[in-house]
Amino acid sequence: MAAAVWWFSRPVAIPAPGALRGSNLLLITVDTLRADRVGAPGLTPTLDALGESGLRFTHVYAHAPVTLPSHSSIMTGLVPPVHGVRDNGSFRLSEAHVTLAERLGAAGYDTGAFIGAFVLDSRFGLEQGFAEYDDRFDEVARSFAANFVQRRAPDVLRRAADWIEAVHDPADPGAGASPWFAWAHLFDPHDPYDAPEQRVADPYDNEVAFTDAAIGRFLTQLRQAGALEETLIVVTSDHGESLGDHGEPTHGLFAYDATLRVPLILSGPGISPDVRETPASHVDLLPTILDLLGLDVPEGLGGRSLRTDPGLPVPPIYFEALSASLTRNWAPLTGIVAEGWKLIDLPLPELYDLTADPGEAINLHDRQEGRAGEMRGVLQAVGERVAATASSIPVDPTVQAQLRALGYTSGRAGPIAPDRVFTAADDPKRLLDVDLAWRAVLRQLATSLESPGGNAEGLAVLQDHLDTYPGFAPAYTSAATLLIEMGRPREAVDLLDVAVELGQASDAIRERLSLALLNAGEPDRAIEILETLVAVDAPWADDLNRLGAAYTALGRIDDARTQFARALELGPTAEIWKNLGVIEVQSGNVEDAVHAFRESTGADPTYAPGWRLLGAALRPTDRDGAVEAWRRAVDLSPADVDALLDLTVLLRETGSAGEARPYLERFLGAPRPTATPAQIAEVRSRLSELDR
Repeated sequence: MAAAVWWFSRPVAIPAPGALRGSNLLLITVDTLRADRVGAPGLTPTLDALGESGLRFTHVYAHAPVTLPSHSSIMTGLVPPVHGVRDNGSFRLSEAHVTLAERLGAAGYDTGAFIGAFVLDSRFGLEQGFAEYDDRFDEVARSFAANFVQRRAPDVLRRAADWIEAVHDPADPGAGASPWFAWAHLFDPHDPYDAPEQRVADPYDNEVAFTDAAIGRFLTQLRQAGALEETLIVVTSDHGESLGDHGEPTHGLFAYDATLRVPLILSGPGISPDVRETPASHVDLLPTILDLLGLDVPEGLGGRSLRTDPGLPVPPIYFEALSASLTRNWAPLTGIVAEGWKLIDLPLPELYDLTADPGEAINLHDRQEGRAGEMRGVLQAVGERVAATASSIPVDPTVQAQLRALGYTSGRAGPIAPDRVFTAADDPKRLLDVDLAWRAVLRQLATSLESPGGNAEGLAVLQDHLDTYPGFAPAYTSAATLLIEMGRPREAVDLLDVAVELGQASDAIRERLSLALLNAGEPDRAIEILETLVAVDAPWADDLNRLGAAYTALGRIDDARTQFARALELGPTAEIWKNLGVIEVQSGNVEDAVHAFRESTGADPTYAPGWRLLGAALRPTDRDGAVEAWRRAVDLSPADVDALLDLTVLLRETGSAGEARPYLERFLGAPRPTATPAQIAEVRSRLSELDR
């Protein structure tokens, strides 16, 4: 099936190669922004003005209706099967792929990224090439309820503006000598729609209007600072939002144009105003940007420069929506857009004439068998050409909580079994009611976990869902996580064993079962699972860390040290360093233990266990250092009785007993739900001793 031109052709202005050679680059990605909202009356005046001054594209496609895969395509110029990132939370962009930031950094650009939501946290790989990757959030998610895992557009853009003005500042002899690349990711239009300002009545549109206004203020500030005089501005979104189209409330399950079509605007000196109806996609952005900036466009990319003649044939555009397949074992959704037609390949296949039926209301698959067969052949050829292996990362309970709070079903995503035969019963269209029920569960969880009943109410919500849908894997892992948090790991083990008996022995289930077994005091059985999980080419650091903890529980210190070292090579987190320090203490290697605990607190200065154990390791040789470490531990975790008692004893010994009183009084005057009566009595005794 040959590619062909299927848009309305007319004379257009084509920028010259390298038209913006040496210019700065400002990339703004607005999460969850539907293409049809840009240009809607009164909704996006800032973006409309940009579009009127530059190139505006009307038929641009994402390759997946999910944030991390889409941004990976934008940054690499590769489709998801090639760059390997197929879903949020359970994949990491491999360092083998060269990002836009790396390419521009090599060309002498200062590079900075400013991220609006945890879903693009640096642990997922997009930080590659950025000298500044601002993904710092002020708070950490609690279990499932995490309304603070995003930053509002004004906050993100303020940080971006500060950075741009700093690197651009002509008053600074060291600044302004190099061009800059700044990327701002704005999450506001994503569900929930709760913009802090009321501009229009519709909640989603109000988020769009709020974001557009923030961009307007941001651009005005930069123009007044003279920072945009030689700058290519690119604005797009990662995907759209269904808003009820085809029954889907948000995005991620289906791949209709409501979620796949995105806006695209290119504005800057040397770009004449024009509207392009040429079909394009996210993989075209990287070659287009490099072409306009006068940099070499590498071979092997999935796209082409959009600077060139729009009358040239358009390659087929591949897309996928695999979240439900990877996390729930539903049928995988892939498809192709070519010659004005769209094929959605599922057990219940769909074919749409996008020119005559842009709303995708009439499925022509059975009436256009020849066309459907040709499209399927194109899709198969694309699939064979782009086959690749993904790189995965550990997803701990906090990560799951933060992603789940954003509406995503996070979990261990293993490859789709090549020999699995999916039927109509596995088609996501047939399972929409299950998806809607799970979304309702997520909303109930967010409410329940913040109520006085807390985890118990959340657990009841999950159990009700499992009673109705006993084969729904994410509910098992979520319920097990809550049970572990509630100190009931034995029940978590029993629940996950039921899931395995029902045929849900996925990596996500087994990973959570290993955690439950460790907490339930069954390291032997946990080791059996974990040794299998890490026996792969790209093991997860979290699995290696947990295996090390299981070996530690059995006194296999050398084996534990080996696993912790492997884990640190993949992801040097505070917890892994802490665990390594513990076994060094047990082995009598105090100096190595102190080093490990210092690395732990350096990796995360808010990690209280690292400070508490550092204090214990320092106490014999560095009492001042121990006091400082325990002060940090108690300040971070005032209810930590062990750290509190250690600190106050040492303060008395060093002649600073008076400094102990505020710590003891604060503990007794605050809620202490986890403290035992004996611990409370001990604190009171220590306080009374200060009066003697």
